[in-house]
Amino acid sequence: MSEKQNIVLVSWDSVRADHLPMYGYDRETTPTLSEVAEEGLVFDDPQVPAVGTPASFTGMFSGEHASGSMEYPNPQHWREANEGRRFLQEYLQEEGYYTGGFHFNALVSSSFGWDRGWDVYEDHMWDEDDSTDSGWKKRVYEALQKVDLANFAVDLKRMAGGKEPPHWEKMWDDIAKFVEEAPEPFFLWVLLIDTHHPYYPPPKYHEWEQPGVRSTYAWNYAMRRYRGLVGERRQKSSTRTTTRFGTRMHSWSSSARNSTKKATVGIR
Repeated sequence: MSEKQNIVLVSWDSVRADHLPMYGYDRETTPTLSEVAEEGLVFDDPQVPAVGTPASFTGMFSGEHASGSMEYPNPQHWREANEGRRFLQEYLQEEGYYTGGFHFNALVSSSFGWDRGWDVYEDHMWDEDDSTDSGWKKRVYEALQKVDLANFAVDLKRMAGGKEPPHWEKMWDDIAKFVEEAPEPFFLWVLLIDTHHPYYPPPKYHEWEQPGVRSTYAWNYAMRRYRGLVGERRQKSSTRTTTRFGTRMHSWSSSARNSTKKATVGIR
């Protein structure tokens, strides 16, 4: 085994610190994370460089501030903006780490240039053979037509490249396979996004919105308000994987719905 330790970085999209028990929340919303916090290091004043996905993760992985005004432009703009920046995974590669990233967030996909510096990078943005997802998408579109939100859905479809996430199970299977087969030392990044939706901020905050965000609001509102028309997306089962080096990965449905910031936990 290498003298260098494996590094696992788990990012939860839009989880608020004030909804986590280690930061004083009165309910146990994250039992597994609480166990990790008891044995590890908890930062007293966590901050994020931005509230939007591309700028936030650019700051996280490069250590440089990215313009928040570029939140939802053409992906090519972000590729060009980040050409002069070096990301964490690139530094770790130079130090002999085998790198792997797994997610299904279009805004950090390979189309935005985020596949740079990874030996394995799985976008998990779509599955051509997933007939269940296709049926769900059809039901969503029909429901949005009934509530006159179809145009917003089209905007969101364009922003996300017209692709939707596949089963959670496949992502977890690929992560477990990476952990079992990757040469050591390795750096693994997993971005979990099921804590993001649904989210629809109060009207007084709409003045801060950026181009393309309104369609996301509409999508989230429709998913919450008209769930009876759309039907459930898919039940998420609790999954725990114990790797050969003792790191536990656990997923569950979070109750912290109204989330605005990104919280990231590094497990070494």
